[in-house]
Amino acid sequence: MTNKDINKPSFLRKWGPVFVLSLGLAIIIIDTTLLNVSLGNIIRDLKTDIQSLQWVITAYSLTLAALTITGGRLGDLFGRKKMFVLGAIIFAIGSFIASISTSVGMMIAGESIIEGIGAALMMPATASLLVSTYKGRDRAIAMGMWGGVAGAASAVGPILGGFLTSNYNWRWGFRINIFVAIVLVAANR
Repeated sequence: MTNKDINKPSFLRKWGPVFVLSLGLAIIIIDTTLLNVSLGNIIRDLKTDIQSLQWVITAYSLTLAALTITGGRLGDLFGRKKMFVLGAIIFAIGSFIASISTSVGMMIAGESIIEGIGAALMMPATASLLVSTYKGRDRAIAMGMWGGVAGAASAVGPILGGFLTSNYNWRWGFRINIFVAIVLVAANR
């Protein structure tokens, strides 16, 4: 691919969807690892213990795993793009609740349940939208990028969580999701 090919307006039109869908996948995966490096700060801030916070982390993964097939089916019934956008909105609402949490119960409601539901709507939509958008070699490239983002996001989560906790506050790990969700919704208009 030459610079001339990259500068064409069709480049963004062609590859924009894979970037947007990969960003959606990235925030889902980052959220599974982000809190692990912030546990000490959260324990002090919410006046709780490690066992309670493990429930927050585990319940997010369980909600996501339990509802992903349902999220995919809802995408089949009502439209994958609609479910992706709805999932991003729900994810942002859960992130907001988690970012203002004053208790473990509030964290479980925001992070584990609401974010988990949003993630379960978004995740299957990302893969199916890629499959329906791209064909042949382009599909292989798009799926490779999507898979690469998934792998990178699992490594970025602890780094980002540590950076935000050290330089700002653990709550910013959730607050950035709100801005990312706005980008995802705007890009799917």
